[in-house]
Amino acid sequence: MGTSQLMLANGKTGEAEEAIHIGLEVADTVQDENLRGMLLVSRAHAQAAAKDWEGARTAVEEIANGPQRTSALVDIAYCAAEEGHAQLALSWATAEASPFSEASVLVSIAEALLHQPRQTFFIR
Repeated sequence: MGTSQLMLANGKTGEAEEAIHIGLEVADTVQDENLRGMLLVSRAHAQAAAKDWEGARTAVEEIANGPQRTSALVDIAYCAAEEGHAQLALSWATAEASPFSEASVLVSIAEALLHQPRQTFFIR
């Protein structure tokens, strides 16, 4: 990616983050947890697209709704594994308190690994 393309991508990420921040303020003002959750899912996706794995994970941790949280974690774990960070995604899965959430994340990681070119993976 060229410098101008990178600056454009960073600018778009910044714009998205600003819009999400404003949306979160509105959701807090009107006390809408569903809207707050959707915006945090968007933040997690934006962070994952920017390859900010810790930022994405932090956004997921703020989601109060269990199904929304699990869905977002599944998505960012897939992205992380697809980008070569399967071990990191695996640590997210094993840290889950919910067996359903852990299993969902593990399946997502497996799917990401299956879609990669043939490689040998060493996951402990």
